[in-house]
Amino acid sequence: MTERSVVVGINGSLTSVRALDEAAAAAARRGAVLRVAYAVRDADEAGPVLNAALDRVRRRHPRLRAVPVVAVGDPVQVLERLGADAALTVVGSRGLNEAAGRLLGSVSRRLATRRGVGPLMVVRGERPAGAEVVLAEASATDVEAAVFAFEEAELRNAPLRVLRAVRLPVPMGLSVRGLWSAAEGAGLLVTAARTTGPTAALLQQAACPVVLVPSAVRA
Repeated sequence: MTERSVVVGINGSLTSVRALDEAAAAAARRGAVLRVAYAVRDADEAGPVLNAALDRVRRRHPRLRAVPVVAVGDPVQVLERLGADAALTVVGSRGLNEAAGRLLGSVSRRLATRRGVGPLMVVRGERPAGAEVVLAEASATDVEAAVFAFEEAELRNAPLRVLRAVRLPVPMGLSVRGLWSAAEGAGLLVTAARTTGPTAALLQQAACPVVLVPSAVRA
């Protein structure tokens, strides 16, 4: 039986630290193991960043099992492989500097279009404690996203707000501006993953973490 896990990709940037914190909290809520992944060109580079990450997790969640994963190669391919069977994969959307920001933004956008990854959380900003979970439901077929949102709200003991599209002005069914507005005061925005529509803009501009949940048949 596969061990339940939450996967987080780090690179030493400030946003990847925020992603680490979100992933650790998600793993603790689920009673899952946390896999902390660092994709590098040389495995010898990974030690200091991974050690600092694990120390941070242990201080905040002493009972949580955290496992370091060093991988040489493309971060998207590494996270897609690790996230295929994970309950959640978490990445940041901005780096500590411009170059790191481009790299992290590229990873989150590329992962969002991959069919092999499970639920993907992209972290922006800091989540207010106790803030609500928002489900952006563009279609009645977004069953997996709805299930994830309801379960996440229950795990967080947080209120759930559901936004439903009546018309489809954009391929995603809900305008990006409307989703930005909904995410402004939220702790988490959940929506179905799609290979078309304004996903990249949403990941770059949302004020809170966004979870993209793949459907049985991706749009």
